[in-house]
Amino acid sequence: MRLRPVTWCTVMVGAFSLWAALRSDAQESLRGGTQTEEEVKEAAKQPYANDLGSDTIDVSSYPPQMQRAHVLFSQKCSRCHTLARPINSQWATAVFWEHYVKRMWRKPGSGINGAEAKQIWEFLVYDSQVRKLDHREVFKAFRRRLLEEFRQRYPARFQELYGGAEEDAVRLW
Repeated sequence: MRLRPVTWCTVMVGAFSLWAALRSDAQESLRGGTQTEEEVKEAAKQPYANDLGSDTIDVSSYPPQMQRAHVLFSQKCSRCHTLARPINSQWATAVFWEHYVKRMWRKPGSGINGAEAKQIWEFLVYDSQVRKLDHREVFKAFRRRLLEEFRQRYPARFQELYGGAEEDAVRLW
């Protein structure tokens, strides 16, 4: 049986993707799943408006499952960036959190497995509903203040990230 060129290319791309994913997982486990001090310092040079907000939230009224997921979120996500970054972000819907969590999960050194990624995603969706979507106008006003402070402190970075799209940076996604 002879494969058509399109089928052959599809098979080869799939095989390469699988190889790359396995290689990335192997490299991550060799690294121990943590960023080097230099990588952390380098990341800090690229601030976001979210970083200027609080890095804590009160989850005492959340269901026990969400409180446990918050602990996991705090442990895993603080390895690479401040918790302020996701807590104060405009991401609020399940679709956007799914994209974000998958992107973070796949980063070398994240130390997050699939089951943990799902728990983190569930927590972020729940928290966003409670703190952001249920109090939309209050959260949008908070985002505007963060963005204004960021614009004043880091004008070049503000322009790079948000120039011309300030309303999108406030809008809940």
